[in-house]
Amino acid sequence: MRIKPILSFIKRRKGPTTSAQPHDSSRNRPASHTNLLHTTCEALPLTAFISALCDDNKSGLIISGNPSQAEIDAAWFQIYAEYIDLSLNTDIKYSLRLTNEELHLKSRLMRIDLCVKGLRLLIENNMQDQSLVETLKNDYNFRLVYDWNNKESFLRDLNTVVSRSQRWDIQAQLKRVEIEAYQAKDKGEKPNRVYFTTILIRLSDHAGYRLTGDNLTVAEFAIRKQDYINHIEQLNKQKDGRKH
Repeated sequence: MRIKPILSFIKRRKGPTTSAQPHDSSRNRPASHTNLLHTTCEALPLTAFISALCDDNKSGLIISGNPSQAEIDAAWFQIYAEYIDLSLNTDIKYSLRLTNEELHLKSRLMRIDLCVKGLRLLIENNMQDQSLVETLKNDYNFRLVYDWNNKESFLRDLNTVVSRSQRWDIQAQLKRVEIEAYQAKDKGEKPNRVYFTTILIRLSDHAGYRLTGDNLTVAEFAIRKQDYINHIEQLNKQKDGRKH
């Protein structure tokens, strides 16, 4: 007579445990460890960093899985903070060096322009000043004939000086583009791709082979940039030592 109440009790105990399983929504979600993201500069490709910084495209931070936007934003915050730490001193030094180089190029072009204008005025008025010719020859390595007795030839030589000096004008313009990119970054504006392209060109020249955002991580980019700045500073010290 007691068997039925016992069976009834067992059925009531088993019911909730079996019926609760279909409502466990966690079974339908992927495990959290499948969502992998770059969170440091060590392994993140530079191309992915540039896309995130310049284009606000952070998909390159995802290694696997389907992380939420909050997880992606948190990873990006860590990466960018690390990049700032790696690059701050280097960027300041690099920006100052670019400004000095631009001023040096503009000063050189101005002095050459004054020499050429002065010599044209002299030759047109049958006058001579060999010191201006020596400045073009010795200071800027424009070692041409400068025949005072042949006006046509002399003017051709001056046109050659102007033509050859254009390379420094182009260099000055490129410096200005880089400086403006740095100034935009310092003002909190998003740097454009020119900022990274110009630096990669310089790093490639320094390395002796082509460097791209595909074959560099963010950390490697920052380290190479620091090495390049150190190299330039060392060269400048050597030049200053020879002058004295």
